[in-house]
Amino acid sequence: MPTTPTPTPADERAADLAAAGLAAEYTATYALQRAGAGDPAATVTIYKLGASYRVDVARGGATSMLMSTAEGPVSCQVRGSRRTCLRVAGPGERPPRLFDPGVQRLVTDVLEAVSRGDDLTVEGAGTLTASDGRPPATCFRINGEGIDPGEYCLTEEGVPRRATFGSGTLELTELAPAPAQSVFRPPVRPTPLPT
Repeated sequence: MPTTPTPTPADERAADLAAAGLAAEYTATYALQRAGAGDPAATVTIYKLGASYRVDVARGGATSMLMSTAEGPVSCQVRGSRRTCLRVAGPGERPPRLFDPGVQRLVTDVLEAVSRGDDLTVEGAGTLTASDGRPPATCFRINGEGIDPGEYCLTEEGVPRRATFGSGTLELTELAPAPAQSVFRPPVRPTPLPT
């Protein structure tokens, strides 16, 4: 008599997908929607290549960037032809709160915490089917140390397709191949933060 395979527990499945996401390389564009708001608050583009990341948050004709560089995180503001960049921390350091959009934590800290599974509560929360060129995803309700409590939906490659928190939702609108290394070059030479 054939046996039905035992389904993988939600925490193990989430850990596997998160580990894949840490290694994934891609360009992903998201709509950032504040809870209870009408139009999207911003368009967010995440570029990921190896351990390098860059996050662009575009709204109202301006773009804020945060990118990892060998010299440390760099924060840039772009509005029309005006461009300014600051080196906001040293190598391996986190950016100060003032320069931290928080979105990059989705593809760094959150995936790392979920891949380890330490001190987390993970429950299955269904699936998202493929639609409009977006791949299917498995969803989890996650709460615990090191992450914002919410619902996280990850593709088989570990790319976040949707993340929902009390403050709003980040929803994937387009997924493209890995970016060129040149994407991680600041648009102007960064100035160190005054000490």
